[in-house]
Amino acid sequence: MLLTEQIDLKNKTKNLFEMKNSKKIIAVIGVLGVILIMLSEFIPQNKSNESSKANSITEYSDYKESLEKQLLGILSSIQGVGKCKVMITLEETQECVFAKNEKAQNSQNDNSSENEYVIIDNSGNETPVLIKEYFPKVLGVAIVCEGAENSLVCEEITNSVTALFDISSNRISVSKYESE
Repeated sequence: MLLTEQIDLKNKTKNLFEMKNSKKIIAVIGVLGVILIMLSEFIPQNKSNESSKANSITEYSDYKESLEKQLLGILSSIQGVGKCKVMITLEETQECVFAKNEKAQNSQNDNSSENEYVIIDNSGNETPVLIKEYFPKVLGVAIVCEGAENSLVCEEITNSVTALFDISSNRISVSKYESE
């Protein structure tokens, strides 16, 4: 029974390729394949450069917003501060340090070195190996609060901010909140 099924299947496939239309069908399939390959060139690929810039801006904004919220929480808990608003200015964006392979060649006449980033392959995506990531430093802080007329409150605010962000007191501005 099994042998007859195999012979029957062989005959059917042989008949399929012997038909006049089968050559046309194979030619049409081939042409469609070529057209699909050509069309794939016009389909936009993953725009990683633009998306990485957008991610960088988003991460920068998220980082700044997070710092401002945390600082607002700290300052609001200081007695006498009252209603408060905070704005932080940051130095540039974050900086990433990637792993490198360094090859140095020393000879009598020539000293040369060659640097190459270490790249790993994660399921088809090549990414560099990240060693360190530096977040932007705080350059200055502006604080507007209801308790700013009290010099002791201003001093406590200034001391808290200098301790948190390791910046000098001349980079901190504390002003009175204008009531509406």
